[in-house]
Amino acid sequence: MTCTVVIIFFVIYILIDVERTTLEKLPGPFDTYSIGVFHHPIVHLRNIPGFQNSAFNKYLHNHTLFLTNVNKLTYEQQQAYGIMSMFGSLVSLAMDSGVKIGEHLETPLVTKCVITDGIQFTLMCYQLNTLSFQEDSGIKNCAWASDSMNLFEKSATKVRALLYEILDAGDDIPDFNDKCLKSILSFICQETESDTEL
Repeated sequence: MTCTVVIIFFVIYILIDVERTTLEKLPGPFDTYSIGVFHHPIVHLRNIPGFQNSAFNKYLHNHTLFLTNVNKLTYEQQQAYGIMSMFGSLVSLAMDSGVKIGEHLETPLVTKCVITDGIQFTLMCYQLNTLSFQEDSGIKNCAWASDSMNLFEKSATKVRALLYEILDAGDDIPDFNDKCLKSILSFICQETESDTEL
């Protein structure tokens, strides 16, 4: 009987104590910035587009990127890899020249990209027109990609494609694709507007 009385007394005490908490006033609400919860120094990071002092460089942007780590990527993954690489390079260059996120570029920036595993080649080009990514209409950035081309046929004895292979003098390259080589050379040798101005 005494045990039951103690339990009932304890439950009543807890209920009264819980009800008493409703009478308590909590401080605040506080502005989290005014009490320093998120108070951190602002660090301005530099964007370097692959080379120091881009303002003094005779070339205004990266002419052509070469991406070679693509052995196990599908064509769509290669395209995504190329777009990310070119976009990152051009955004860094744009921000280095003073364009801020949310603004349109006065002059578009363009770069090209060759994606290869040594046998298969994909040629891509990216034009950065804006750093405003909130809008669905208006100015857009553009990317172009060629179909994937084989420079030559893969050797049946090779387990995987190598970026560089050694051929003995006088050996023929199996099923060499002249059209692919001409496309690569014309793509790389094509002058950009900044090249012709210099």
